[in-house]
Order: sequence, then C-alpha cells, then structure tokens
Amino acid sequence: MNNLRFGYYKVGNDIVFSKIEALELADRKNSPISWHYNDDVFDSIDWKIEPKFTLSEIYKLRAQQIRKSYDYIVLFYSGGADSHNMLESFLHADVKIDEIVSFHSYDADKDVYSEFNKEIFTTAVPYVKKCKTEGRLDNDTPHRLVEMGDIISRFNKAVSWSNFSYYFNSSPTINNVARAFLREYIDEYKVLISQGKKVGFIWGHDKPRIMHTNGKFFLHFMDIFDNCVSTWIQQNNPAGWFDEMFYSTPDMPELIVKQAHTIKNFLNISSDSHPWVTEQVTGLGHVIKNYPDDSWKAFWLTQDGQSALIYPWFSDDLYYAPKYLNYINGPRDEWFWKDKEASSNYNKVMESVILKFGNKWLRSNEMIGLKTTKNFTSKKYWLE
Repeated sequence: MNNLRFGYYKVGNDIVFSKIEALELADRKNSPISWHYNDDVFDSIDWKIEPKFTLSEIYKLRAQQIRKSYDYIVLFYSGGADSHNMLESFLHADVKIDEIVSFHSYDADKDVYSEFNKEIFTTAVPYVKKCKTEGRLDNDTPHRLVEMGDIISRFNKAVSWSNFSYYFNSSPTINNVARAFLREYIDEYKVLISQGKKVGFIWGHDKPRIMHTNGKFFLHFMDIFDNCVSTWIQQNNPAGWFDEMFYSTPDMPELIVKQAHTIKNFLNISSDSHPWVTEQVTGLGHVIKNYPDDSWKAFWLTQDGQSALIYPWFSDDLYYAPKYLNYINGPRDEWFWKDKEASSNYNKVMESVILKFGNKWLRSNEMIGLKTTKNFTSKKYWLE
C-alpha cells in the first residue's frame, strides 16, 4: 500500500504510523518499538556494491521514472540544496514538469527575508524565472506560491485538536502538519483527481545518513519523512494523489546506494582539516578517525559538504537556508507563535505530549536550550 512506503512503527504485532501512538502502545504492552522503512526492498540488494552509473545519470533516470508514473507532476521546490538538485534532475533529463510549488508566509509575516521566506524569494522564485528565460523550463509551467499563513489559518479552524498529536512524528511544527492538507484547500488538485488523473507530489527529501562504527560504514533511515508526508496522509491514504520521495525511494534503490558510497569514499580519504569536515555534529556523513597514539575523534560532514558531494548541480552562488534546530516552536512560523489565540491549541497539545512522554519523545540540547524529537532508525545497511 502507498501509505507503507514512508515508514511505520511496530509494537509487537501492531503496525502504526504515529510515533505518539507507538509510544502509547509500548507503554500499554510493555513492549519495544521498532521502525521500518521499505525493508523488503532494501534488504534484497547488496549495499556493498557501488552502482556504476554516475549520480547525475541516476538522478535523470529517476526523473524519467517519475514522469512515466503520473499524469500530473507537482514538484515542491524550496530553493534548498535538496530540492534544487531535484529540479535540475528534471531539467537535465528534459522531463516535463506540470507544476512547481513553493511554500511561503509573506502575507502572514510581511517580510520576504524572514526565516521561512528568504530562501523562497532569494533563490526559488528568481531561479524558476531564470530557467524560463533561458528556455530550460516551459514558460507555461506554473510556479504556484502557496501562502502557508492562509493554509495554517484554515487548518487551525478545521482540525480536530484531540487528534493533532497523532499527525506528526519527528517534525511537530504547525507548518509541516498543516501542509499535508493543502490538497484539501487547492481546488485545481481536487478537479484533477475527480477527473481520474494520477497526481504525483514530489519531495526533494532528504540527505542520506552515513555512519561509522567498529571500522565500518553503514546507512540507516530515520523516521523524519513526516517533514513531507504527514502521518495523517498515511492514516487516511486519500485516493487520487501520491507522494513521492525523489531520493529515498524503494523504486530506485540504486540512487541512495550510490549516494552512500560517494559519501563513504570521501570520508575514507578526507583529511581532518578539510573544509567539509567538522567536529560539530550535523547528523550527516560521520566517520571515527583513529590516531597512532590510540586517541580518536568523530568527524561529520557539513551540510554544504554533503550537498557538494552528492548533488552535481549544487551551487555556492545560491542562497540555501540553514537547517532549523528547533522542531517545535521554530522560527519558520514566528508570526504564528506571536498570535496567542491562534497558537493556543497547538501549545496545549505540545504541553500535553511533553508532560506525558518527556524524555521518551524529546532530546534536549543543553548548549542551545532547544528541544528536538528523538528519532527511531531502521536496521543498518552495511556498505562494506
């Protein structure tokens, strides 16, 4: 089923999509939680063999594969490194894009340089125009700018707040949860679906997690896909639209295997002083380096470093917004937090979840005083 493609939790014999539901079940049954991501596909391939294709060739093949699967393709483009490489994959493959969508909140916060808007109006909007001017993108390809202030306001009035905590896993921001409902609010999508069109919503998510332990590299998947596909979508599996992860896909496993080996190969030869290598934890490519005196250090790839390695069309000339550290009351929706009446229901739910599950659900970062959610990971896939 389509809804299983974005991962699920297992508690005993029960399968659920919501992390909160999994935590409740685990407490009730006194049973551990495991998280699974397309195990049947990723178990069946040999992760130790690096595909011969180049990354640019695989990305273009992926764009062609998606085109063949859908009548209407909606490409979500923030202008960030992940979605930018996805857009370039379609353009370099000369694959038709039916629509490009970018989310913003200009009407709500009145600032094109806010945390949420800067990447959209500095990179996404001018770059799409540039591609049209240069003839790389059809002039009649619409670039829909979705005002999230409006979507969130409508969602805020319609949602059943008693169920809200079951609509997120790793990304409990109001923006991520409300975004899943945009198909309910945009009439053109409802018309396409009513006409029997197969509509694909394509997400440029996310960089692979490459880790190093006991002298070997492995990859695992994390339960972070609700940043794009809310558990509400998985729970309801609404007919007519289909979400697609461009990168972490079971339909072309060679893609993430090639990414993983590209990162592993670099980490094996990189020096400690390389500008792409840092001792600061980024959650991305990770290696433990041992020294002759038996000391060791853990190093990580920077965001830009990993992007430069695996995205052939990555450009330092474009503005890419930094990753958010706070997944609860983050800066992306500052206007929402300022409106005490609008945010009151959200805050009550979050307080209830934090009170109920505390450290089972949250990870504190004492240095910056922010809290993020604890992640579950899939099984390890060894690269060597």
